[in-house]
Amino acid sequence: MNLKVLSLAIMLLAFSTFSYASFTMVNLESPSNETWLAQSTINIIFTAISNTSGTFSCEFLINDEGYSINSTVVNFTATLMSTNHSMPDGTNLININCTDTDETASSQIIYLYIDTIYPNISLIYPQNLTYDATNQTLNFTYSDANPETCWYSLDGQTNTTISSCANGTTLNGSEGQHNVTVYINDSGAHTNSSTQYFTY
Repeated sequence: MNLKVLSLAIMLLAFSTFSYASFTMVNLESPSNETWLAQSTINIIFTAISNTSGTFSCEFLINDEGYSINSTVVNFTATLMSTNHSMPDGTNLININCTDTDETASSQIIYLYIDTIYPNISLIYPQNLTYDATNQTLNFTYSDANPETCWYSLDGQTNTTISSCANGTTLNGSEGQHNVTVYINDSGAHTNSSTQYFTY
């Protein structure tokens, strides 16, 4: 079952179950909990629901600090809120807190991971030289707080994943000029690369 449909069904069940008392609920629909983002500012989409109130006052908080308030949120209606506040790289706590006209409050909290910094990568070996052996070893260095995947391409051919971004891959080739490019991406979907030309 679609997760949004399931979430809506749960809200409807809760709504009917608690129809005898004041009841407020918040469903934060986007972004999803524990999402990696490459930008430091976000929009959120949420739905507030109450069995006694038609409108809400909702506050958008980042790391327990309020940055945006909407006092006209409509019951059971998807609502977008945004802020120009820049979140720091790393883990950020996002909270949407809604209060209905009966002063019944509800909130939902998610965690977002921000990564705005590109990884660095530098190809050390092979160097721009002529080698006697046609099976040199790939050696490179990289730095990034959240590395995801490394891979390389020899002479512009098929990309090959480098397990655990570890050095030691053998570059087999025929005599002649060659080039190799090694790539890295991180959890924020940033990619960087380094290229070297050499001859066997």
